[in-house]
Amino acid sequence: MLALAAPTSAHSSVTTDPQGDIAATEPVYLDIISAKITEQVGTGMLYLKIENAQAIPDAPAGFRAWNWFIHTTSGATAEYVLTVRYCASPVSACATAPRWESIVLDNTGPTPKVTFNAFPLRVDGAVVKAFVEPSQIGEATTFSWVAASRSVPAASATSPVADVAAAASFSR
Repeated sequence: MLALAAPTSAHSSVTTDPQGDIAATEPVYLDIISAKITEQVGTGMLYLKIENAQAIPDAPAGFRAWNWFIHTTSGATAEYVLTVRYCASPVSACATAPRWESIVLDNTGPTPKVTFNAFPLRVDGAVVKAFVEPSQIGEATTFSWVAASRSVPAASATSPVADVAAAASFSR
């Protein structure tokens, strides 16, 4: 009997952002160059990536975060916010520091739900990577999304950002 392996394909969505479009007071490693969301068919995972203009230190100073704002409806607020962040010292948003952590903010219920250390992450040079299960964004098959970086903790998805890439759409 001959067994044939099906090729692994991927659904991807990419957006780019001009280099040097952040304030001079922000570190260059928060300057987003491109962002991508990929579903590798057969793995059951979404791979999220943000490439920055400069390598990210192993232990950045202060608070640093990279976000993917996921819009599953036409509403103004992102239903899900996926975050990879570093807290150099304890602040209101980070009780334990220093450390890297991942967060899912789910805005779909009557009160927002926050899950800490929600997904695997990796920071590799200038690239921030996240590995997210589709269930963490409500099994959404079509959505729009925006990538952003921040140098201050956010109280909500509308807090100021260091850099924002152009919006993109994704379909699985």
